[in-house]
Amino acid sequence: MRSLGTILAVSYKEYLQMRRDPFSVALAVLLPALEIVLFGFVFSAGTGGEHLKTVVLDEERTVESRSLVEAFQSSGYFDLRGDVWTREALEEAIRSGRALVGVRIPSGYARTLARGGRAEIQLVIDGVDPKLALSALNASAAIGQVKTAEYLGTGLVASRAMDTRIEVSPLILFNPFLKDAKFIIPGLIGVVLSDIGIILATFAIVRERERGTLEQLIVSPVQSLHLILGKILPYMFLAVVDTFLVLGIARLIFDLRVAGSFGLLMGMCLVFFFCVLGIGLVISSAVENQMQALLLAIVFIIPPIFLSGLVFPREPMLPILRYIGYAFPLTYFVGISRAIILKGVGLSYIWTDVAALLGFATIVLSLSVVRFRKILG
Repeated sequence: MRSLGTILAVSYKEYLQMRRDPFSVALAVLLPALEIVLFGFVFSAGTGGEHLKTVVLDEERTVESRSLVEAFQSSGYFDLRGDVWTREALEEAIRSGRALVGVRIPSGYARTLARGGRAEIQLVIDGVDPKLALSALNASAAIGQVKTAEYLGTGLVASRAMDTRIEVSPLILFNPFLKDAKFIIPGLIGVVLSDIGIILATFAIVRERERGTLEQLIVSPVQSLHLILGKILPYMFLAVVDTFLVLGIARLIFDLRVAGSFGLLMGMCLVFFFCVLGIGLVISSAVENQMQALLLAIVFIIPPIFLSGLVFPREPMLPILRYIGYAFPLTYFVGISRAIILKGVGLSYIWTDVAALLGFATIVLSLSVVRFRKILG
């Protein structure tokens, strides 16, 4: 009985501690609910390959070619974003991200079908995301089979005995062997930087507060901006080391090479790291202890992994999930890193994501300075 009384006494003491920290209790209850709802929607709606951005190069421009284009549009897998007029323009649309798929219908397409031969069309695919690329391949093959059966059934071909069919010839850019590692690793750089940036920076001020050294900073002549920079610099060095480590492992084990500018990639890594450090510092200025800091940090670490396009393509996601994804800097960094590493593009192709990342870094670092001015003031 004495043991039971001791256990109950300790439990009551812990209950009182929990009552004094309602913030941690609320996060512990709300976080699982958020995860199950969010991840459930992502897994159910974010794994398909519908509504792929598509451009068309119709070199034939006949009734038959337009019928084929309409079949792509009505399938639900391809979202036509317009026509292009040259093969170079078709590949440029995919390289810039304006399209994920390009359909080229060569001249002579209708004539080949009428003779009962093999009419070949070309499907140019952005292979960065293997899941979307495979969806495009499978859907286009199915469309070819359906249109072949349609032509055979209408009697528009010279002879049903001949080898009449529509063949899809794929050209996969950037990741021709559709390796998942090449899709995941560029984004994993952002996950590594997020983990060390948010978690370490989140505990920076909380640790000072719990050790009682925050009061020393308050009475010292240290300005808030200098304090922020002093906290950030050691972590910046760590971020550079981790980036080189990840890229080195990716090169040695997965043969992943940086196709674009290495200097531009490192610069974007540092900008992104400023973003996540700013988030961590804002969190640390808003909480009272390390438990609160850890729970709140998880909110900014786990959801972005699923909503940024790192694991699941963003195209098929519900619109509300895509909009939520824009609130996390990882979303922009994933697009930037894949464009530089896999596509080899320059700043002119990714400037919108770069601008968003710079704006995000400016906002969170300014907010952290304001927060620390209140603490030190």
